[in-house]
Parts: sequence; C-alpha cells; structure tokens
Amino acid sequence: MTIYPDIWKAFQCKGGSCAHTCCQTWEIDIDDDTAAYYQSLEGPLGDDVRQAMAKGEEGYHIAFNADGFCPLLSEDGWCRLVLAYGEDALCDICHAHPRFYTEWGDICCCGTGLCCEKTVELLASVDGPLTFTIEETETKVDFAGLLRALGSEAAVETAFVPYADEKSYSQMIAIMKATEPIDAAWSREMDWLASHVPAAMAAAEAYSASYDRHFFTHIYQYIAYRQLDVLDYGGVDEALAFARLGAGFIFLEAALHGDEKEQARRWSEQIEYDLDNVELIYEKIFPLR
Repeated sequence: MTIYPDIWKAFQCKGGSCAHTCCQTWEIDIDDDTAAYYQSLEGPLGDDVRQAMAKGEEGYHIAFNADGFCPLLSEDGWCRLVLAYGEDALCDICHAHPRFYTEWGDICCCGTGLCCEKTVELLASVDGPLTFTIEETETKVDFAGLLRALGSEAAVETAFVPYADEKSYSQMIAIMKATEPIDAAWSREMDWLASHVPAAMAAAEAYSASYDRHFFTHIYQYIAYRQLDVLDYGGVDEALAFARLGAGFIFLEAALHGDEKEQARRWSEQIEYDLDNVELIYEKIFPLR
C-alpha cells in the first residue's frame, strides 16, 4: 500500500529563492554509480565536479566550500549539474532529498520533509482538511480516515491542542533540551527556555487567542504521518504523542518569535533528521501523553 499527502504532487524545489538551501552544512555522499558518471563528465563543469569530490573511507562525498555550501551551486542558488544535465545527474541522496519514504510491512508513506520550507508553505496553503491518497485504490482520506484505513480502531484526537499547564511545558522543554543540538543557537534557545518556563508559558497563552488552528493541525498530523511506522510495533498513540510534542514546541517558538512556518522547518531540521533525537524523544515522551 502506497500513501502520499495530496500536497506531494504540488511539490517543486524553490531553488535559488529558498532561504535554506539543502546544499549546505551536512555531508552529501555520492553513490558509486554517480561517482563513476561524474568521473566521465567532460568540459569545465566536469572539472569542477571532480574538484568538488572528496574521497573518504566509504566512498566519495561533496567537499563544501569555506562558507559551508556545495561548490556546484550557481550564483542564483541552482545546482549547475541540474541546469546542465537535468535531475538525473544528481547523486541518489540529492535526488531524493527532501523526500522521505517511511516503510513497514507492505506499507509505504511518502512525503517531503518539514525541514524544507516549500513543504511547510504547501501545508500552510491547505484551506480544508489535510488529505492523503491511497494509491492502489485511488482513495482520498483525511488523517482520521487514514488511521482507520491502516487498521487503527482507537478514538484519537486528530486536531492540535496546545499544552495548557506549566508541568507539561516544563516537561516538553526538558525533553527538547536533552536532544543533540544542531547548532549553538539551538543550545542558547534551550537554555533560555529551561530557565524561563513561566515567561514562555505566558507567551504561549497569549498566542493561543490568535494562532492559526488549521496550520498547527496540519503540522501535527503531518509529523504524526511521518511516524506511522510505529504502528508496526506499537499503537497510534505513540505517533500522536511524538507529533503533539513537536507541534507543541513549534507553537511555543512561534509564540515567542513569530513566523510559525520557519519554526516548523527549524524543529524538523533539529529533530526529524537526527534519528538519535527521534529515539530519545520516544524514550522520554510518555509523561506528556
């Protein structure tokens, strides 16, 4: 069974207009077949590609420039390989990212990651319920319908509800603070939150009067959707608890700093793309269920 959110088909990389290009900071491995192809490229671009390739113990990867960016980016933020040869010229990881494929048994949930600002923008553009297509039957369902289609009989809350008490906020902040930081700015934010829980909660309470309920419900459901492989060994409650923690933290950061779309992207970058952080949250999450 193949499932995808209906925003999937509208996804298209923003390229040079993206404020957070994927082509930076994290190591980009080059699969062996693509490495061999790059070795065969002719002309100045072929020379630049080979100059950008560094070989380690497990094969080739892209050697970023002094600013931390892929040296194959054009001045306007597009990949020169794609401009010259199309997307088929990309290595496997560049071709796939930010797409994800969560698989268990005979089920595959497809999507694009919230770390990508285009994904968040698409979620924000959905006026009604977030819907999903079950490809084999061409059935469209909302999130609750998707859970039923996957065999869940539990009565669950599929709309986002912010935390409402100081204990829950304190526990949420403690869990997020325990994750491995993506950068120094994340650590500074966690330190501030841990020492200013009442002030943070007051901001969240004020924000609760005006926040975009549709957007946060879409974020909550989308985070849970990516975690649905827990149904293979647990229940839907685990995925929803993880999603509520994530959406609750995004809500808090939006209350403090504004720009809920950027807060969602930032949370995903910190949590969803570090499997150790995902595992840590599952280990600690159940007091917040």
